[in-house]
Amino acid sequence: MENESLKTFYFRPERSRGVLFLIIGFLLIILLFFILFLVIPSINIHTILILLIIFVVICIIFIINFYNLSNMQYIISPKHKLIIKWGLLIKELDINTISEVIFFPTRIYQGIRLDGLRLPGYSVGLFDLKVNEKDEKINMFATNFKSLVIIKVQKEQKIKYYGITPSKPEIFVKELNNRIL
Repeated sequence: MENESLKTFYFRPERSRGVLFLIIGFLLIILLFFILFLVIPSINIHTILILLIIFVVICIIFIINFYNLSNMQYIISPKHKLIIKWGLLIKELDINTISEVIFFPTRIYQGIRLDGLRLPGYSVGLFDLKVNEKDEKINMFATNFKSLVIIKVQKEQKIKYYGITPSKPEIFVKELNNRIL
């Protein structure tokens, strides 16, 4: 039987409607700009260029977020690392610095977005959330909050929190706790 601590575990995020909301938002932006160009026929070339640049920038933002959400993954590696992948960003956390793993399922998000993106089914960035009766700043890489797992990382006196939503949170927490203890 293979030693469990030498095994790599891959977890996709919990399914959500985040991709659907990104696609709907993207299509609404395209529709809005199409209507703008039809409704205002006498737009001068400078205004058209400015609107076109804004349109391209917004499209790039939507495409990047779609790519990042599609490639989100949480990996428990045999090298005592927890790897959070979000698009091209790869965040490696040393398992020895993880002091607590909390399965924090909730149906309703009860926090404040400080920095990042929050759509139904998709939360990425810095969020303020109440954990253990205390407001904490949490780096979120999450989809559906019913499988929210909070990871407390402590290096010397500095404490950071990460919020992730693995598709099988109970197994994820069990495997991560097995490596911590």
